[in-house]
Amino acid sequence: MNSTKELHYRYLISYLISAIILLFALAYFDVPALVDKLSFALTISSLVLAVLAIFYTVVSAQKQDLQLTKLIETNASLNNAANDITSAASEMRTFAREAPQHFQSLRATLDNMSADFDTVRSAPAPEQPQEDKSGEILAPLKIERPQFLWMFGKLQFTAMAVLYLFVQSSRKNRIIESDVFEKLDLLSYQYAIGVLNGLEATGIISFKLHKGAIVPVKCIDVVWKEIASQIETVQSVVSPAAAHRLRTLVSNIDAHLNP
Repeated sequence: MNSTKELHYRYLISYLISAIILLFALAYFDVPALVDKLSFALTISSLVLAVLAIFYTVVSAQKQDLQLTKLIETNASLNNAANDITSAASEMRTFAREAPQHFQSLRATLDNMSADFDTVRSAPAPEQPQEDKSGEILAPLKIERPQFLWMFGKLQFTAMAVLYLFVQSSRKNRIIESDVFEKLDLLSYQYAIGVLNGLEATGIISFKLHKGAIVPVKCIDVVWKEIASQIETVQSVVSPAAAHRLRTLVSNIDAHLNP
């Protein structure tokens, strides 16, 4: 049924085309120079179409060049991304191989630190003067100027500054709050306690703790007299950078105690 309709449509279209051609021929059969006019019209049409074709070709070529440029840039970006991914994958593989060793080393370091802390925590307190077999009280260790100078020269710069803060605070009858050490760039409160405990064991100073604050109790005369001059002596014999570091610490302490 559909094929029959399609055939009828074809016949109808062919009849219409034939009728149009016939009407066109009857209308213009006696027009003079019809062939020349048609030729001229076709020539003009060809020229117009040729110009349009050239313009279209130029526009299409520009679009193709732009698309080609974008394609090249995209390809370069993909290559860079692929290289970055490859590099990252290589670093991840390297980390995966080395990570267990690093974690083992870190664990060993933490174990050693824990063992050292337990040793320090369980260490006995400095012994007090005891009686000998004859009943006499043994005299505590006596520190003279040579011994103090030798001991002071063995301290770290920060430990020197901690002792200087202790002495100056003792002069002014001031306690040392726990947060002062970090403010003055003296490492930490725990570090200062360790330094002062070691110095107290030698007998040159004595202190107490009250609600976390350090209360100076005693400081022998040689420390009172020599601390400032010894700091200046150390500054004169060390490197300029180290001298500047120690000078800055002392200046910060003086500014804190003398606002």
